[in-house]
Amino acid sequence: SIIASSSEDKIVKIFDLQIMKEIISYNEHTSDVKTVDWAKPKSIIASSGKDKKIKFFDCRSKNSFETMNNVHFNIINKLRFNSNCNYLVTASKEHNLKLIDMRMMKEIQKFDHHTKGVNAVAWNP
Repeated sequence: SIIASSSEDKIVKIFDLQIMKEIISYNEHTSDVKTVDWAKPKSIIASSGKDKKIKFFDCRSKNSFETMNNVHFNIINKLRFNSNCNYLVTASKEHNLKLIDMRMMKEIQKFDHHTKGVNAVAWNP
């Protein structure tokens, strides 16, 4: 009953569908936020976009608790946690995917198999 959204207004918002209201707003990005994903079943969300920063928020708090810089040199179009939240994969306009180990907060693999920007990525359930 809670959803997260990202927007060109540089804001990540959390909405509670039971009360039909915005409950948290994060204004920490410096440009369009293209993507947001929830680390299920945790209260952690990740967001990214044109500023190329990956921000991590705990929805029980009003501020980010971690920022990853320099993962990509171009826009991050999509990011997704895997089912146990140990990994985060990013899809970038720079033609590649990157795999981040969340336990170390470190990039562990780069996939350079596209010839144009990557718009989406999904884990096999």
